[in-house]
Amino acid sequence: LDEGYELAKKAMLLDPHTPGWYHSTTSAYHYLHARYEEALADLLQTNTPNFPYYHALLAMIYGRMGRVEAAKAAAAEALRLKPDMQFEQHFRDYNFPPAQLEEYMKGARVAGLR
Repeated sequence: LDEGYELAKKAMLLDPHTPGWYHSTTSAYHYLHARYEEALADLLQTNTPNFPYYHALLAMIYGRMGRVEAAKAAAAEALRLKPDMQFEQHFRDYNFPPAQLEEYMKGARVAGLR
């Protein structure tokens, strides 16, 4: 995770016009280090409002920040965009380490995502 964060930051420094989704890497890094304000700020820069997992990640971050209503609203938008969303399974499919997945699920559960 640390190496991915460093590589993403380096890429963004080398090319200030990198795709917005690069910020999802730095957002994840901050989230897993319990820096939720930074995680939120980075995620908001991804510019992916039509991607359901963007809203799921917002829900997860808001959940850990204790912003329950915002978390539930973001979860509702994620499910509107992808009614059959399997949040936890999505990250299992990408082989997230169990400890990292559990941290993600802590925020997701607050929002009502399973």
